[in-house]
Amino acid sequence: MKHQKDLVAKLLEDFHGNEVIIDKNITSLPTVSNECIVYFNTFLKENQFVRISIIGGGCSGFQYSFCIEASEEYSSDTDIIINSTPHIIIDTTSMEFMRGAIIQYEKTNFYERVYVDNPGAKQSCSCGNSFDYT
Repeated sequence: MKHQKDLVAKLLEDFHGNEVIIDKNITSLPTVSNECIVYFNTFLKENQFVRISIIGGGCSGFQYSFCIEASEEYSSDTDIIINSTPHIIIDTTSMEFMRGAIIQYEKTNFYERVYVDNPGAKQSCSCGNSFDYT
């Protein structure tokens, strides 16, 4: 819950008191690609899940945060489960910025990454680590 309040306060500060415009026409929950599910299953233990959240920061204003947490840290009243095996959870505040997104995994000869293809993001930095909603 503290994360949610911190994010809202940071957004208002970063955008000089102007609220972020969110496309309310995008209503679907985020999805996770099959490749990403396979990847997460390679290292998650039975009692662990992936938490994805939006935090303020980066050169474009927002960043995605991925972390592994134990099942006892799950809070059903502030979280939404978007995938059941493995559990992938997003808090309700971050969900507003991730409607319609696809969480994907990519591996090439030079790198591998988990990334978010977010139709609501208006722009992102060249490295793809941050995005903007204004």
